[in-house]
Amino acid sequence: LVTAPMAGPHRIDLVENDMVVVRVFSRQNAFAFRASVLRACRLPFHYVHLSYPESVQGSVIRKATRVRAELPCTAQPAGSGEPVPGTIQNISATGLLLCTHAPLGERDGALQLQFGLPLHELDATLDVRADIRNLREDADEDGPAYHYGLDFRELAPNDRLLIKSFVYQTIIEQPRRIL
Repeated sequence: LVTAPMAGPHRIDLVENDMVVVRVFSRQNAFAFRASVLRACRLPFHYVHLSYPESVQGSVIRKATRVRAELPCTAQPAGSGEPVPGTIQNISATGLLLCTHAPLGERDGALQLQFGLPLHELDATLDVRADIRNLREDADEDGPAYHYGLDFRELAPNDRLLIKSFVYQTIIEQPRRIL
């Protein structure tokens, strides 16, 4: 059973025997399979019954599990520039997603990050380097927003332990924050 798919603001009207391709993301993996519509229902809401797939294709899309976070951060291009405030939107043992309102560099550039991690009774402060792997620019209510996908570079063993502890603590205590 799946919710009927949407195209813009409208539901797609599927009928029996329509073939569909289903794509699913689950933590670090992406899956895809073909199925046929067995039944389409409109009440109590729009949903469809799909056939069981004959085969499922999958691949790993992330190196580590990410969790949602709203951590304040300062970032600056490695070796120069003024620190820029930002927010860490999600984090994993290998990288994070940083949002700022000022540009910090281009793909393959390096950043220096300072941020705190709340770990039970311990508030740890980290100062780490990261490489820009991707960049997306859009707008929000405060103007342009820059979203940087970052990979940590040469984390110290203690910093790696603190980040993994924060991720595992979040997974255990707030499982809905897993991406």
